[in-house]
Amino acid sequence: MAFCPFTRYITVTYHGVVLPITQDRNGLHIETIPNKAGKPAILLRQAWRDGSRIRKRTIANLSKLSPEVVDGFRTVLKGGVALADLSGKLKVVRTLPHGHAAAALGTARRIGLERILHRSRKRYLALAAITARIIAPDSKLATAKRLSPETADSSLGSMLGLGQVCGNEMLDMLGEILDQDKTGIRALRQDCRRGFAFAGG
Repeated sequence: MAFCPFTRYITVTYHGVVLPITQDRNGLHIETIPNKAGKPAILLRQAWRDGSRIRKRTIANLSKLSPEVVDGFRTVLKGGVALADLSGKLKVVRTLPHGHAAAALGTARRIGLERILHRSRKRYLALAAITARIIAPDSKLATAKRLSPETADSSLGSMLGLGQVCGNEMLDMLGEILDQDKTGIRALRQDCRRGFAFAGG
């Protein structure tokens, strides 16, 4: 399928047949027609209004094409660009390990750790610090670097939406956590004990 900027038509070449379609693509769509005897028919169609009636014409039968090619047609008809090969179009700039961070953070949340912390940025810093202690024990300054986007070594910071983290923030967070109400901590401790007792039979 090719678009010509100098005419009012889209040129569709299908099995050697060139078919003109209005360039505005109004009413142009791919329709799947059920077939009890076999695979459904996939048709490239155009619809338009004729007075009070809706009329359709079939431009091409796409049933013999692969699903990838049909999806490419759908993408183009919606105004997108269908690319046969993305290898030269995309570049991986950076990837971050995710699985271990997601597992540790998920466990911390399941046991109720997030619930006992005050709802603020320090709450998520504390949750990140505890989780980081499990997956990569390190100093407070090093942990802050591990959580910051430019120096992160996992997806933990991005999962919690922390952004840039500095060492002083980690120190202030610890002071606030130590000063907060101990009731939630005691409740969490009891929940954990009950869970371990249940697991142990």
